[in-house]
Amino acid sequence: MRNAIPGRSARVPAIAVLLVLGLQAGIRPAGPPRIDRRALVTRHGVVLTRLDPESPLSVGNGEFAFTVDATGLQTFPEAYEQTVPLGTLSQWGWHTWPNPENWHIDRFAFTQFDSHGRAVGYADIPGSRTPEIDWLRANPHRLHLGRIGFKLTRADGTRAVAATSAT
Repeated sequence: MRNAIPGRSARVPAIAVLLVLGLQAGIRPAGPPRIDRRALVTRHGVVLTRLDPESPLSVGNGEFAFTVDATGLQTFPEAYEQTVPLGTLSQWGWHTWPNPENWHIDRFAFTQFDSHGRAVGYADIPGSRTPEIDWLRANPHRLHLGRIGFKLTRADGTRAVAATSAT
């Protein structure tokens, strides 16, 4: 056999041959065990049988969250407005309301609290809630990306319930 690169041997290292043969035989290199994904998903099977505004279901992975009602979507958002709103949020979707009054967190005293043996400063906002406090507590905030739900209609074509829409 002629070498493709002059001066190089065409021999394959023995370790490479053993690795290929081992992989073909179903032997995996040492490492973490495989995840049984079917068992993982079925272990967390959720069953919702009725609307419960006190307990919607939120699913997500830390980067994206989707909160649903018993339909598995966000079909009845009005029922949840006073408790936990049905929403779609992401780690990248943030928003800040305009600040025409030029409110700023530095105007408040910071009180030190113990957090696992470490002093952490939190803005101490004593007294009643003011528009300034409300603005500071809400900004910046995650932006609701929109709702997805069923549009329910009767057989005669009239609307059965208010359907959801994108926000």
